[in-house]
Amino acid sequence: MRSNEVEAALIKSLAIMGQEHDDIIIDCLLSELTDFPDESILLALKYCRRTLRHRIYLADIIENLPENVKAVGLDSTGRFQVMSDGTKKRALVT
Repeated sequence: MRSNEVEAALIKSLAIMGQEHDDIIIDCLLSELTDFPDESILLALKYCRRTLRHRIYLADIIENLPENVKAVGLDSTGRFQVMSDGTKKRALVT
């Protein structure tokens, strides 16, 4: 379960970008971000709001997570494996 602060920041970010959203979209995005720390998500959303000139997509949020928190793949359950050793790696989901 995400903090109310992350949910509010996500809603605010989508609204600022002029995106329509409903509870299903918010729940889906929050569910996809469960493996990442709240502080990292908040920083990524702040960066998206300040730099993007298009809709905010899940990939934008993940791409803009701080460098020490990146997804590097999926484990056997299909969940992201989160890396926090400072290396920059990207997930390739096929």
